[in-house]
Amino acid sequence: MKAIDTDGSILDVKAVHEDGSRLDVKGITREGNIIHIKVVGKDGKWYGIKAISQSGYFYDVKGISTGEPDMVNGVLVKAHVKALPQE
Repeated sequence: MKAIDTDGSILDVKAVHEDGSRLDVKGITREGNIIHIKVVGKDGKWYGIKAISQSGYFYDVKGISTGEPDMVNGVLVKAHVKALPQE
């Protein structure tokens, strides 16, 4: 997964393990326009990513395909990351 800076620079998105190592964050499967984003652990297992609101609610972090590519700060993108309520 990548992030786009305001100047159009493309940045890697990583998760940080408790030992300080950096782990990959990837879109691993797709259902319609929803892309399931996971952390790839050292053991190769996939781990879900959650966002936590100020009120303590948990949200699933997913990619949402836009269908047609969008231009963001001069970079074409096919999906945006969103925090969705858990069902």
